[in-house]
Amino acid sequence: MERRRVLVIDNEDDARRLCEELLTGEGYEVYSATDTSSGLEMVKNLKPDMVIMDLHLPEINGIEGLRRIKNMKEEILTVLVTGRGTMDTVKEAMRHGAYDYITKPFDIELVKEVINEGLKMDPITNCLKKPAKQNRQMR
Repeated sequence: MERRRVLVIDNEDDARRLCEELLTGEGYEVYSATDTSSGLEMVKNLKPDMVIMDLHLPEINGIEGLRRIKNMKEEILTVLVTGRGTMDTVKEAMRHGAYDYITKPFDIELVKEVINEGLKMDPITNCLKKPAKQNRQMR
């Protein structure tokens, strides 16, 4: 069985490395970028199953990055991450097709749940292949 690919785009070294270690430990094939431009190029070339992207990146912010990813390939699951988000930002991210939204500092178990549940989804229909054990409440 082919390992699922996850791309992490974050300019904060500690956050990026934490995601890389967590995802590698969960058995995913992990790639990373420190800025949106490099990340978008990797999306084109690698065709990841999921992108985890910081909302506050230099040059191109996470919302614009999300829009561009969805224009390239609609079915790529995109999770936005931030340390200073608002409910308006969450709503905007969801309107533009974000799968989920995670806040920093990370709750490791929540991050695992978001990623593992997301990657159980069928990439064509964006529906769970198997029913989730429980619904998560909004954070």
